[in-house]
Order: sequence, then C-alpha cells, then structure tokens
Amino acid sequence: MTKFAFAILSVSLGTAAVAQQGGAGPTALTIYNQDFAVARTTVDMNLTAGTNQVTTTNVTTQLEADSVVLRDAAGKIAFKIDEQNYDAGVADQNSLLQKYEGKTIQFSQGRTQDGKPITVEGRIIRATQPPLIESNGTMQFELPGTPLFPASVDGLLLKPTLHWQIYSAKAAHVGAELAYITHGMSWQATYNVVAPESKDVAGSEKVDVMGWVTIQNNTGTEFPQATIKLMAGDVAKIRNLAINGRAVMYESMGKAMAVAPAQEVTQQAFDDFHLYDLNRTVALRSGETKQVQFLESGEVSMSRIYEYDGGNV
Repeated sequence: MTKFAFAILSVSLGTAAVAQQGGAGPTALTIYNQDFAVARTTVDMNLTAGTNQVTTTNVTTQLEADSVVLRDAAGKIAFKIDEQNYDAGVADQNSLLQKYEGKTIQFSQGRTQDGKPITVEGRIIRATQPPLIESNGTMQFELPGTPLFPASVDGLLLKPTLHWQIYSAKAAHVGAELAYITHGMSWQATYNVVAPESKDVAGSEKVDVMGWVTIQNNTGTEFPQATIKLMAGDVAKIRNLAINGRAVMYESMGKAMAVAPAQEVTQQAFDDFHLYDLNRTVALRSGETKQVQFLESGEVSMSRIYEYDGGNV
C-alpha cells in the first residue's frame, strides 16, 4: 500500500541552473469533507546537466511540506532531489518589520493641509508584538505611523514558494507533475426543496428538489483552472491512522484520479469513501465560497408530516 501511495502522490519539476518559474497547467483538486485537499498540477521545466535551482509558486499557504512528491510523470527522466525548501511567509507588515529589525526606516504620519507627506524616522528595535521603536530620541511600544519600506527588498515573497535543488546527469525537458496535501479547503452538499402551497396535508405531493455542492477555499491561493473531485468519508479516522492512514487516503485519491470524465456530476464508491466528480473546470478564488448545482428534479414525491415534541417546548 505504501508503494502505491508514493506513486499516487508523485510529482516532478525541472529547470535550468538559474532558478526560473515554469508555466503551470490546470490544477486537479480532490477535496475531502474536513478541511483538506490533495492538489495535483503540471509544470513545464527545463533541466540542465548538473545542479538546477527550481522554484514554483503554484502552491498554497497551508501546504503540508512532508506531503510533497516530485517526479517525472512519464518516468523517462532520472534526476535526484538534493534539497527541498518551502516558504509560506508571504510578505506582510509584520514580516517586513522583522526583516528590518535593527534598521531605521521612514514612518508616514499623514499629510499636511497642502498635501505634503509627513514622515518621521524610526529604528526598529524589536519587531514582534508589541513592537519597540526608537524615534526622536525616545522609545515607544507602538509604531509612530505607517511603516514605509524600501521598494526593493531582497527575498521578498508575494506568494508561498517551493524551491528544489535538483541534480540531473543530462539536459532534458520535463513534463513535470506536482502534488501535495493542503489544508484550508472543504465542501458540503446542501439541498433546497420547493413545495407548493397546499392546505391538503394528506397523501403525497410533487416538489422541486435542487442540490448544491458548496466549496470553501481558505488556502490563501487562487486556482484559475481547477478540476474538482469531492471525497466523502471518515476523514478523522484517516488522520488518526498516521502513516498508514495517509497511505489509505493517497490510495483513495489515486483511484479517484482514474475515474473517466462524464457530462455531469457522477458518484462512485471506494472502500469506505464516496467520490463525486464535478466533471468541469472552475475558477476557485482565495476566500471564495463556490456553489455548483449537481441535482435538479421537479418530479419528487413528498409527504408532509407534522410532529409535536413537548419535551423541547
């Protein structure tokens, strides 16, 4: 099972000796119903003979670094991964304050009545909360204004980044595949029933039923082109199984990837799991809640039942 799992989560990437970003293709997402997903994408890279520095930003801020696997999808190019680094520290005010700790920068205090900027110098003695700033010969436990950082900052990250050091015996173009587990993604099914107004409560009546898949993306990353499969099952049980559980999850994910596409949402059972395939490409933005209709019927029979529970009154 472990060997099979490794094959499922395999990935690959190659590039020249100078780090460069390759073009990324659509991302295939298998979303479990408890805050995590398996993402798989492809990246076209070029390897040179010797050591290559490979960088990609086609990952999330909640990636599990130990779940990343890198390989040649075709299995034709042999290379050795010497080192892997993951940095989710996307630049924000706190991270830049830490970067400039011990240095003096400008702080904006607004503008004068005639529109001229008001600035003051301050040395960042301590960047962590509460910050300690030295300004005008005094120290204070708050920022004297909005910090203004230099336009060029070495090592500035605007997106989460994976970096590899890869050795290749020869130059080659690699149709690379990248897969990883990420948290911050979940889904659920919701149903709407529209019943006609009726005073007759006896017998059955026809109602309209609509089913929606609701997907939440809180990974901090946008997926402009995503094919989505949804896995329902006892996710907590898999997490508790640690390494063996992870292998089971990967195996289920592998089976999910093998399902042939269809024209509408399909369902298939795997062991204790159920897989639903949206069979379409969608754009999934960061922080977005997306709904996709997967069921609609106007010929559903329903009977109204009214119950009174005096214990809950």
